[in-house]
Amino acid sequence: MHNGYVERVYVLFDKMPHWDAVSWTVMITWYEQKGFLENILEAFKQIKLLGLKPNSITFSVILTVCAIMGDLEESMEINQRLVENDFSLNFMVVNALIDIYAKYGRIHKFK
Repeated sequence: MHNGYVERVYVLFDKMPHWDAVSWTVMITWYEQKGFLENILEAFKQIKLLGLKPNSITFSVILTVCAIMGDLEESMEINQRLVENDFSLNFMVVNALIDIYAKYGRIHKFK
């Protein structure tokens, strides 16, 4: 039953006439609520491939997932992207970054 529910969500998402950063963020947030961590990282890859600009919610969810999954390398790459896209002062993003850098003893690397 659970897989059928997920499949219906995919079908609805695929039927959307236009995907943008907001629609992807909604999907990523839904994945987070349901605990589909691998799907979140895959969705983030799609956002990058489509050349879309993620928002602060997208970044904070992605960073939270990276912290849970222990993906410090991806977090550091995202940190660089945040600086390049002027998200470095957003409180949700900063909190997520502090969490992951502190969790892995790398708080001295936080910029």
